[in-house]
Amino acid sequence: SMRLTFLDGPGIVGTSGTTNVTREDNLRKLADEANRSSVVIYSIDPRGPTFTGLTASDGAGGRTSEQLSEVVGQRTQQLIQSQDGLVILAQKTGGLFYPGGDITNSMRRAVDDGNGYYLMGYQPDSATFDERTGDSKFHSISVRVKRPGLTARSRTGFFGTPDSRLPPVPQTRAAQLAKALVSPFTTGALSVRLTTLFSHSDAEGSYIKALLHFDTRELVFKEETDGARSAEVDIAIVSFDSNGQVSANVDKTWRLSYPKEAYEEILRRGLVYSVAVPMKKAGPYQMRVALRDANSEKLGSATQFVDIPDVESGRLVVSGIVMTASSLQPQTPGASGSAEDYRADIDGTPSVRIFRTGSAVSYAYEILNIRTDGNDKSQLEHQVRLFRDGQPVYSSAQSPINLQGQQNAKRIAVGGRLELTKITPGSYVMQIVVSDTRRKDKNGIMAQAVDFQVRD
Repeated sequence: SMRLTFLDGPGIVGTSGTTNVTREDNLRKLADEANRSSVVIYSIDPRGPTFTGLTASDGAGGRTSEQLSEVVGQRTQQLIQSQDGLVILAQKTGGLFYPGGDITNSMRRAVDDGNGYYLMGYQPDSATFDERTGDSKFHSISVRVKRPGLTARSRTGFFGTPDSRLPPVPQTRAAQLAKALVSPFTTGALSVRLTTLFSHSDAEGSYIKALLHFDTRELVFKEETDGARSAEVDIAIVSFDSNGQVSANVDKTWRLSYPKEAYEEILRRGLVYSVAVPMKKAGPYQMRVALRDANSEKLGSATQFVDIPDVESGRLVVSGIVMTASSLQPQTPGASGSAEDYRADIDGTPSVRIFRTGSAVSYAYEILNIRTDGNDKSQLEHQVRLFRDGQPVYSSAQSPINLQGQQNAKRIAVGGRLELTKITPGSYVMQIVVSDTRRKDKNGIMAQAVDFQVRD
């Protein structure tokens, strides 16, 4: 996805002591650094609408109408100059400038603006990068659309800086993984699909079970003397809290070795790596994962946003939802295992979740903080909802959850079956809403969701 950078405050790029030419050059260089880093700048003037006309405090003071008009003109010019840096940086990186004072609304509009865009590139002429003079000339770019009534907003250009003068490409394992973790793009030479499943245990507390499915055909395997094939995959996982601070990280090397007869099979299926990532505090997080093939040094990355509920508060909690083709046996998110090999079609597994039209899907999840004592024993109900492109397409009736045989358990596992016989192909989200009818406050209801695809 595209990285957004928000700038607020008038005159974020100052004009004092610089000529217009120098200031324009500095702004271009700053915008070029942003563009090379795939950063789009959205700027906001928090002052909002500013009145530049005359007020009662001005008074005539013996000034003529021409002099008073000049005061208004100077104030207008000062306002424009104070916003120049914000406007130029937004324009040159493909972003927008918001003059209004409603910062929350401006940021929401900027995030919505970044939800859809085209990523295009081209190969410049070799003369664009002149290494003889050492000068980096600015080259303008113009994007036009043929359809009437439409306009294109894009980056306005770049400096012809040759690769020899750019920062060196990271060479070490740690540096390569670090670069992939902060990359604004979630794809690379290695394709990786990240699934995050929330779970909790008394011994380990809250954690995310991260499922990483990647295409083994993109890895470089070495052939051993006995005919076996081996490879090494470096795996790094980092979670950032709402303040941008690292809250958890995983750094592992997965060593793969398969006999010749099993090698073709794992090329067809791909592989899934599963690891539990401890999450010490409740709240929203961004989880990023990077893979590195040790033999080829190819990289891949993926990202997911996760919300960790506060289990210790006693509120009803629903774990992550595991979806599996009905021909396979679903497991709850807390199931153990560090590396998972699926013998059936990989599409129908919890890490991929691509199902065929007309098939059946099994799902499983856990409910935590169930009341088991006295008259406050929980009476649980659940409802299944399906969404396509954000619009509801199916909603089941609320049905009771059978707690017989589990009256002393504060957590239970629940399973169900979803028929895809009357559903059209596309991308969907399944939401499960669990409510405790004995609780009348917000702590008695909890929802969890998972995305999946349906194909012919």
